Amino acid sequence: MKYLERNYSDILSIDQTGISFADGFCIRFEECINNQYSSPTCVAERDITANPPYFSFFTSGKPTHIVFTALAALQQFTRLQMQLNNLGFTSLDLS
Repeated sequence: MKYLERNYSDILSIDQTGISFADGFCIRFEECINNQYSSPTCVAERDITANPPYFSFFTSGKPTHIVFTALAALQQFTRLQMQLNNLGFTSLDLS
């Protein structure tokens, strides 16, 4: 597998430092910055047209995909994008 996969429904919290999951796994935004693009705010790529829709965070080693599989996938996808933006982070749209 070329990436780690996590489900949006397993997110416990999102704050300025990163995303925490119910099992203790964390995505740290500081780790993601500048791993893919020369940007002080870009932490991920996103594709709402993929099946399933996903965000791919630039974690060290392997990227971490957060996938959206619930009936409310598009609403959840938009919610994550807005949360990142409100925290001052960006993601590159691949759709």
